[in-house]
Order: sequence, then C-alpha cells, then structure tokens
Amino acid sequence: MNLVGVKMRQILLLTKNFHLDNDWETKFENLGYEVFCSSMLVDRILIAGDTSFFSLFKIVVLSESITDEEVAQISSFIKKKERTNHLSNY
Repeated sequence: MNLVGVKMRQILLLTKNFHLDNDWETKFENLGYEVFCSSMLVDRILIAGDTSFFSLFKIVVLSESITDEEVAQISSFIKKKERTNHLSNY
C-alpha cells in the first residue's frame, strides 16, 4: 500500500499506565491512527490546567487508568477553556 500523500489521523491517548493501554494503542494503530500516548500531559493538565495541546488532535482518549475524579477535573478545565474561547470570539 502506498501511503504517500495520505494524511494520518491522530489520537492523543492520555494514560497513567502505558502497560495497561498498550493494547489500545496497538488497536488504534491497526485502524490507521497515529497514536500519541502520554502520562506527562495528564499531570500537566491536572497541575497547570493546560489543555492547549488538545487543539493538535481531533480525538483525545482518556484511559481507564485515570481516576473518575481526575477525569472530572480534566473535563472542567476543557469546559472552562471552551467558555473562555467562546467569549473571546465576541
């Protein structure tokens, strides 16, 4: 198969345990996705509230290794950023 000119679809897989999510990464890759797997970015979101890198990906997957409380916190940062971006468009 010739992949020249084919744009890879990119997924950001946020995890706290690479070993647990290795199967997911492989499954996404087999479906033709380019997978970026990071635990450092989870900490960056939780500590600094930085979600700016989300705009680089069409799909962001949160691993089951991230606690429900951390998912809620990440979601609140995303919602806050969406409200800020929406207001700045006026």
